[in-house]
Amino acid sequence: MSNYFDGKSIGPSYFSYDGVDYGFTVDDGEVEWLEDVADIMSAQFGTQPYDKYITGQAFSITINFGVVTNELIAAMTRGAIVSNSGKAIKFACEKYRSGYENYAKQLKLTAPTANVCDTPSTDPNDRIIFLKAMPSPSGPVVTGPETQRQMSVVFYCFQDRDLEIFGFGGTQTSNGLSGIVIK
Repeated sequence: MSNYFDGKSIGPSYFSYDGVDYGFTVDDGEVEWLEDVADIMSAQFGTQPYDKYITGQAFSITINFGVVTNELIAAMTRGAIVSNSGKAIKFACEKYRSGYENYAKQLKLTAPTANVCDTPSTDPNDRIIFLKAMPSPSGPVVTGPETQRQMSVVFYCFQDRDLEIFGFGGTQTSNGLSGIVIK
C-alpha cells in the first residue's frame, strides 16, 4: 500500500477529511483491521469448527490531533455547528441517521516530505485514502496551562458500496481506480 503504512500504524501525518485540511497529527495513528468470523460447527469434528465464515469486515483508524480548532471539533462531532467566524461552537443532538449515508467522508492521510516536516509529501505512495470514514471523538479534549491541546478521534471505515473497497495507497491508476476523485 503506502510507504509509511506498516499494516498496524501510520506515521505522523497531514490529515484531511472531506477535502478540508486539518493539519498535523500528534503522533502515529493506529490502524485496526476489524473482522467478524462465524464458526461453522459439525458434530463429526467435536468442539472445533468445521469451517469459519467471514461475516463482516472494516477498518478502525485512531488519530490524535494537536491543532484542535472549533472547525475540527465540528467536523468530528455530529451536531456541532461553528459560528462567529470560528470563534463559537454550538453542540446539538443528532441521532438516528445512517452513518454511512450522512457522516462517512473521504479520509486522506499524507506523510510529511522527507527532511521538511511542515510540508505534505506529493508522492502518491506517501498517502493512504479511506473512501468512507465516519469520525467519532474518543475521550476528552485535553488542554491545560502546561499541556498541548489534543483530541483523539476514531474513524470507522466502511467499505465503499459501489467500488467494494475500503480505500487505497498509491495512485488510482496503479490500483485500477481511475474514476476516484481525491479530495
